[in-house]
Amino acid sequence: MARAGLGRVSPAAVIRSPADSPPLTLGTPLFPLPPPPPPSPEWWNTSFAVAQGFRAVKCDDWYLSSPGLDWTDAYAADPLTDLVCTYSGDSPPVRSCTCTQRPDPVQYGCFDITDPAHAARVLGGEASVWGEEADAQNLLQLLWPRASAVAERLWSDRSVNNATLAAPRLADHRCRHVARGIPAGPVAPGFCDGLRT
Repeated sequence: MARAGLGRVSPAAVIRSPADSPPLTLGTPLFPLPPPPPPSPEWWNTSFAVAQGFRAVKCDDWYLSSPGLDWTDAYAADPLTDLVCTYSGDSPPVRSCTCTQRPDPVQYGCFDITDPAHAARVLGGEASVWGEEADAQNLLQLLWPRASAVAERLWSDRSVNNATLAAPRLADHRCRHVARGIPAGPVAPGFCDGLRT
């Protein structure tokens, strides 16, 4: 209890009879909670949001139910940039990026967050599936391995972005899904041998 900041408490102070307790009324919290942190909105233009001082969650590149989205597309996305970047094998890695302009350059222009203060405001990313392209018949095939690709990118260093090197890891992970009865979509041509659990 001392580690939780409660100090030393005698058992007599904790154990009370119902007669000693004030009656609870609807809406009275049993354990007061600290106020929640300010909201962290999702932004289509993450760079604009963090430059204005907001915290942000990038979501625009990870609509997993988008027609034509492949796991490699999800893997290539980076929460700090819309640029397509590759990293050399040097130590430290050398980054090389190009901008593939989106249809509306004003709303969807490329961005690259390099300011450490702005980067600290990007909390991560979110992968979503929307109902217009998914139902009970294809939901799990849409989610996996695409969500696995997003997860690896968000949990890894920015330089870990090579889909070719990720393919064997994601194929193994897909086979673990299949072994557990989850009908995950394929990563590449091949099969699951049933040895992964």
